[in-house]
Amino acid sequence: MRVEDSKDSYLYLNSDQPHLSGLEAGRIPKKWKPAGPSTEEEVTFLAPLEIVSARGRSKKVFDFEYLWEVYKPAHLRRWGYYTLPILYGDDLVARLDPKLDRKTNTLHVLGFWLEDDAPKDEAFAGALAKGLRRFADMTDARRFDLSGIKQTKLRSYLKKELKKD
Repeated sequence: MRVEDSKDSYLYLNSDQPHLSGLEAGRIPKKWKPAGPSTEEEVTFLAPLEIVSARGRSKKVFDFEYLWEVYKPAHLRRWGYYTLPILYGDDLVARLDPKLDRKTNTLHVLGFWLEDDAPKDEAFAGALAKGLRRFADMTDARRFDLSGIKQTKLRSYLKKELKKD
């Protein structure tokens, strides 16, 4: 099997062909139930070595240039030490450079960058707030420092939403 605009080949089970054809045609099997919120309801932060973001796949699939900069000297980094791509709906729309201070249980947003075509509405802001809350829960963070989010309206909205819990 080939993926459009990719030179890579992929293997699949013959028994999966009807499912793949159905998905390609836009049909979702009735038995499939979401395991949690959709990426439109809550953004997902992708790990640097996640299959979508690794090895240039994000550029091929999402036109999202991503490079894990953890091994680059600080002065050569464009985004940040541990920047994560942000999936919203079916698109990579932003990047987040988080850092957890374990002494104060504070999740610091060191940097946040929106792609040019990223949504800038309240639905996205709400989904981002939910994604940040889940990320904070996963890391046992109890506080947020959102100073790395330069978009003033978005930062204010997130502060308000994240205080609700």
